[in-house]
Amino acid sequence: MKLKPLIVFVSALAVLSIIVFVVRRPEAPASADARVGAPVVEAALIEQATKLRIVDQANTVTLTRGADDSWRVEEYHGLRADFSKLAQLVSSVAEAKITRFVSARSEILSRLDFGDRRIEFFTTNDRSLAMLVLGKNADTGGRYIKFGDESRAYLANLNVWLDAVPKNWADTRLLSLKPEDVAHIEISLPNEKPLTFSREKAGDPWTTAELPENRSIVETKISALVSSLVHLRFSETTAPDDEAAVAARAHTRSFRLTTFDGAAYTVALGRKPEEKKLKTPEPGSADFLKNSPVNPDGSVKPIEPKPELPEFETIPAGPVYVFITAADEKEPVNEAMRQRAYQVSEYSFTSLPQGASEFFEEKEKPAASAETSEAPAGES
Repeated sequence: MKLKPLIVFVSALAVLSIIVFVVRRPEAPASADARVGAPVVEAALIEQATKLRIVDQANTVTLTRGADDSWRVEEYHGLRADFSKLAQLVSSVAEAKITRFVSARSEILSRLDFGDRRIEFFTTNDRSLAMLVLGKNADTGGRYIKFGDESRAYLANLNVWLDAVPKNWADTRLLSLKPEDVAHIEISLPNEKPLTFSREKAGDPWTTAELPENRSIVETKISALVSSLVHLRFSETTAPDDEAAVAARAHTRSFRLTTFDGAAYTVALGRKPEEKKLKTPEPGSADFLKNSPVNPDGSVKPIEPKPELPEFETIPAGPVYVFITAADEKEPVNEAMRQRAYQVSEYSFTSLPQGASEFFEEKEKPAASAETSEAPAGES
C-alpha cells in the first residue's frame, strides 16, 4: 500500500476522532453545580403552596386547597381530592434530590424526552413557586428533570407517576366513617317492616327488639352490611337531574346509620328497574308490513283468525346510584350530594338483604347433660 493514501486515511481518522470527542466530551464535574445534592423542590416552598398543577401532554389536573384545608379537583366538579394520593406525590417530590448535572447542550437535551410533562406549585395569588419539568427515566435509575424554562438538565432520584386525569384524583369515598363508629342501624326491607339493630359500644353484640322466638342474630350479616355502607365508593358521577339518577331515586332502599357520638346518616341505594315494553314495529319495516291490514299493492289482506302474539323488548335496569343525607346540615357530604349524583357498583345494590330472615338463625339447642344421656332406658 502506498504511503500517501495511508497518511490521508490516518489523517481522516484523526479528524473524525476529534469531532467525536468534541460532541461527546464530558460536562464539568457535578460538584461544580450548586444544585447537586440539593432537594428537587425545597420543603418550604411546598408548604406555601395552595395550588398544584400536573400536566402530561394533553391532560391537565389542578388541585386547590380551600379555607378548610381540604384539596379540590378543579377540573372534576370541584370534588374533594384524594389526599392520600396527593400526599404520596408531594412526598416523592420533597424527598427527591439532584444527583448530578447532565447537560445544557440542545443535542443532548433532545434525547432526554422533555415533552410537556410538569409539576408546578403555586401560591394563593397564582404566583409560581416552582416548576419541575420531567424527562424520561434514566437507564441507571432516577429521572431527568429541568427547572421551568431553563435549558439545563439534571438527574434526580425522583420516582413519580404523573396522573393528569382529573377524575382519577377525586376522593371516591362518600362517608368518612368506620364500621366501629356505628352504634345503630335501621334497615328497610322490601314488603316488610324495617329492622333496627343496636349495640352499646364497638365490639359488643348487636341486639334488636324484633328478635323472633327461638332465633338468634347473625352478627356477621349485620357487620357485613354496615361495612359495605360506610365503605361505599363512587365509580362515576352525573348531574343531579340526570334522567337515570332521577329514576333511581324513585326506587331506593334506605338505611339509617347512627354513630356513638350521635351523628346520623341516611344512605339510600336505587336504580331504575328492568322494564319489559311492547315492541312496536317501525313504519316501513318487514314486521310493520307483515302486521299491516293492507298489502304493498294496496289490496286488503284477509283477516287472520289467530292474531300473532305481541313481541316485547327488555330494557335493562339502570345504573345504581347512592343518595346520602347527613342529619347535620354542615356535613360536607350534603354539599357533595347537591353538586353531583353518584353511581356505585351494581353489587352494592344486588347484595342488599331482601328479608328479615337473613338476619336470624335457629338457636343452638343446649347439649344434653351427661346424667340424662347416660340414664338407662325406662329409668325414672
